[in-house]
Amino acid sequence: MYDEEAQTQERAFYSSKQRNVLDGHTSRIFACAFNPKSHHELISGGWDDIVFCWDDRQPFATKYFEGVHMCGEGLDFDKPGREILTCSWQERDCIQIWDYGSCKLINTIVPDKHASKLYCGRLVPQTNLMVCGGSDSNILRVVDVNMKVTECCIRNNPGDIYAFDFGTVRRKPRKGTSSYKKLSELGSVPRVAFVTGKRLETVDFG
Repeated sequence: MYDEEAQTQERAFYSSKQRNVLDGHTSRIFACAFNPKSHHELISGGWDDIVFCWDDRQPFATKYFEGVHMCGEGLDFDKPGREILTCSWQERDCIQIWDYGSCKLINTIVPDKHASKLYCGRLVPQTNLMVCGGSDSNILRVVDVNMKVTECCIRNNPGDIYAFDFGTVRRKPRKGTSSYKKLSELGSVPRVAFVTGKRLETVDFG
């Protein structure tokens, strides 16, 4: 952790390396995210299949949950900081929602029949949607977390989806849309820039 203004390292996070104690990573780390409701709390995940919860006031990780093989930026908090989204590079259970307080699994989401090992995923602010991307079918998807369905997707990209970021919403609300469009939140999804193979592309799902 670094102090940006002073450009100095404040601390590093490590395991205590005590036998039979899980309080830090033992392999490469690929993702981390701060709790939006706390300046001190953050989570991390990687190749050791464990998501650790950290508090920078504590020497080691304070809690954890297992079974998440992370190979990219597939960790995110909901806005209240009570639930965690994990998008993992594995054939089954690749989209899951966890309770931050108890580290218990809340839900596993299977949005469609097209399996894809995921590198990255994030919740879309102020909606019930998430965006995720990965390998195999090379799909970038918008998923309704509550309904467990794919709202929209881009398939057969030229390479794996390794990373993406949200841009801005530049559209104006449409008048006279159908009842489905009124219920759908796709119009609230900002533009997405994503990396696929050797290309950088942008898409407006709305």
